[in-house]
Amino acid sequence: MGHVSFPLMFINVEKEPIKTRKRNLKSNLLNTMDLPMKRKRTTVVKTEQNFSDIEIISSEEDASDEYVPSPKKRKTAPKVKKEPKAKIPKEPKVPKPKVPKAPKEPKPKVPKAPKEPKPKVPKVLKPKVPKEPKLKAVRKKTIKSENTELVTAENSTDYEIPILDEFGNNSKAITSQPRSTKSDAELEKIVSGAVARARKSIGGQPWSDAQAVAESSQVPVQVAENVIDLLKQDCTIPFIVRYRKQVTGGLQAEKLREIQESYEEVKLVHRKVDTILKTIKDEKFDETIATSFLCAKSLEEVELLYAPFKPGGKRTLAERSKELGLETIALRLLETKSSLREANLSSLIKPQKGLQSEQEILSGIQHIIADKVSKDSRVLDFIRGKLRNSQIRVLSAKSANAEKADRQAFVEGKSTQSFKYENYYQLNISISHIASHQVMALNRGEKQKVLKVKIQIPFNVKNDITNYIWNCFFSGKHLDPETLNFIKQCVEDSFERLIEPYMTRQIRSELTKKAEKESINVFGANVRSLLLTPPVRGKTVLGIDPGFVHGCKIATVSSKGEVLCTDVIYPHSKRKQSFQTTDEEKVLSMISEYNIVNENGASIYSVTKEAEAELPGMDPNLRSAVSIARRLQDPLLEYVKIEPKHLGVGMYQHDVSESQLKKALDGIVEECVSFVGVDLNVCSELLLRKISGLNAARVKQIVEYRTKNSCFVNRQQLMEIKGLGQKSFEQCAGFVKILPETCSMLSSVSESQTKKKAKTTYVLDPLDRTIIHPESYDTAQRFLEELKANPQDIGQPSLVNKVNRYMQFTNLESVASQFSVPVAVIQLIVDAFRQLQDYDIRKEFDQPLFRTSIQTFSDLQTSQELTGRVNNTTAFGAFVDCGVGTNGLIHSSKMKGRKLNVGDRVKVKVLEINGAKKRLGLELIL
Repeated sequence: MGHVSFPLMFINVEKEPIKTRKRNLKSNLLNTMDLPMKRKRTTVVKTEQNFSDIEIISSEEDASDEYVPSPKKRKTAPKVKKEPKAKIPKEPKVPKPKVPKAPKEPKPKVPKAPKEPKPKVPKVLKPKVPKEPKLKAVRKKTIKSENTELVTAENSTDYEIPILDEFGNNSKAITSQPRSTKSDAELEKIVSGAVARARKSIGGQPWSDAQAVAESSQVPVQVAENVIDLLKQDCTIPFIVRYRKQVTGGLQAEKLREIQESYEEVKLVHRKVDTILKTIKDEKFDETIATSFLCAKSLEEVELLYAPFKPGGKRTLAERSKELGLETIALRLLETKSSLREANLSSLIKPQKGLQSEQEILSGIQHIIADKVSKDSRVLDFIRGKLRNSQIRVLSAKSANAEKADRQAFVEGKSTQSFKYENYYQLNISISHIASHQVMALNRGEKQKVLKVKIQIPFNVKNDITNYIWNCFFSGKHLDPETLNFIKQCVEDSFERLIEPYMTRQIRSELTKKAEKESINVFGANVRSLLLTPPVRGKTVLGIDPGFVHGCKIATVSSKGEVLCTDVIYPHSKRKQSFQTTDEEKVLSMISEYNIVNENGASIYSVTKEAEAELPGMDPNLRSAVSIARRLQDPLLEYVKIEPKHLGVGMYQHDVSESQLKKALDGIVEECVSFVGVDLNVCSELLLRKISGLNAARVKQIVEYRTKNSCFVNRQQLMEIKGLGQKSFEQCAGFVKILPETCSMLSSVSESQTKKKAKTTYVLDPLDRTIIHPESYDTAQRFLEELKANPQDIGQPSLVNKVNRYMQFTNLESVASQFSVPVAVIQLIVDAFRQLQDYDIRKEFDQPLFRTSIQTFSDLQTSQELTGRVNNTTAFGAFVDCGVGTNGLIHSSKMKGRKLNVGDRVKVKVLEINGAKKRLGLELIL
């Protein structure tokens, strides 16, 4: 019994007679050949009887050859085997004798004639003819017709795809987007026309600079506008703070600097947009895109809008879909001018990637609609309002890399730095409550691959945004169920793939920007407090620059800052171990009072050109000791010699932009020096450069004029300096002082002595020693007359008493109305007349803390009360020097709501002592 298997049929060969079976078998086999068969292997099928062999051919591809059955093999009689012939042995051959051959005569070698070099003929380059593009091979298909005949058909290789124009009956071919044939001038005209129409539709500028600055800095729009006007007039921050309070509402320097930074960002956005609009050359640039650019308020938004137009940039999914010719359909669906059924998507199918099926076409249309929705100016405005939603949270966890590194370090017996971020392994906090130092820590931990950070946007925020998109584009419009579901998918895709990542980037960017700004502010506040530390005058000071290997460098400085002597001591040397205790006791017995000053930057200053010029020939290590001694005598004068970034410790200041930090700190130094004021006739060139409105070139001219003319007698003489105009004079005049006693000392000038130049007479003016600006001298003179006082009384207790008595019976508003000037001007004049001659703004701060006893860290006990000085402040607390060699931390929760500054003298209580880590926890008492 045997079975033969064929496609779609089964034949049992036992139920019929042999002849019938044979005939039917062949008939069925021939009928089966009409079906598509596979040519993968050859199969020989035999039955139990003596039938002919049948060969069946099968293939994976459709068969195109007709079946021809194999012919029958005839039966033949068996062949008779022939008997083998008897083998006759051959006779052995006799070897022939070998005859030696005669040697051949060598042929004489004839030298070959040298070949003559052929002259090189330059090749003529044939112009390359561009090859014609090869057509793809025609793919044949075998089609089974109704009458079972084989028919061969060809697929067209034409890349044009007919679609319905405007979804009507008129067909039009759409091809892959070709390169624009328009010239650059034509493309520029298209873009400029779109921008002009956009400006006209939104009324010029959608938002003003003052509005953007006011929103960013949280100040009234009018104040922001006034400050911007002053900045446009090249006014400096110190000048605005002191002499333009009437238009700023009395804002302090920190707030004005914040407004200045916001205005710089706004100008940068304007420049970026203008540059982009001039460089874009795209015929698809329309009024809607131009409007989005003009409405952008941040660089992140501008970059988002510019991404599709960047030359050579990575194409987005929407751009790829547009190149396939799907933009027209997508826009009509977005504008609800048509439905999916009317689009006739099946007519767009072709072998090209992205158009091979209706599903691919729908995906391309979805990408275009999602992109259009996410970049709409109305949607971006709405999203911008949601970025500060308090329900948005920041999540962080330990990264897999950190876990792996910790396991590896544990096996090897090593330690990692991941323990520094233990507080952030399970952080879950609202963006409205996260602190700046936490943001900086998350950024650093993420950069070091210790943390992974995520922004969690709640469902209600997502729902609000998607609903707003629906109301903007599809509210009140009727859509069939199929199109409705598709549009919903587009909106969902737009949020998840484009809007949510954009919101995450914006939130991270704003949090980082805010944290960096606070870090710079904290560092700046510490530097300001350091610069404004009150001086210690009239004392001889011994400065010690501590060291172990190279010893302690010491320098003795006179009360006038002159170096008396320098030396190096080795109190920790092992060679002098037996004398160590005696030496310490001797030194300690000589010290009546000591103060620990900030040594930051001393070693850096010691190798600068300024230090070499000031202390020529001295060892750099000893120069640092001289600098430390002088820092106690006049901190401002000594600290300005060093770059501000080297002066103190802040909060993650190394993670912020160095250029921004330098700009902010330079402004703070200028502010401090200007507010303290300088004596124009004796101050150093380096200090004079820090005055508002002056630079190195102008200062050089001032010093040369001062050297040539002995001294300045009047502030108006500054107008004679080459390169110093009216604006520079306005900015610097109120911050430089001319003291009569200094003029007398330098050139024996009396009040009646004059200086003549260019037919101008200059006389000593007592107002030049005050903080009153020359623009207000007339008002000050009238006020002196009202007080019945003389200008020579300025700085004397008699004038102070007269001012105090006068103000007891009136107020600033009445006096300002009487003299027809702003209240801020009268306030400044009154404050100036209340100051004595030796007044120094730095006296308002806490004096340096001197100690008479020495205490170590091991002497401390819990609940012990100490007196200390604030060395550094951060967003999470303040570090206090209690004289034990380690700064203690007052956490912000232990400050009792008080804000501390560097240099503040405080009374604290010891809460925690960690000897292993040398940590000291403190609580503020007073």
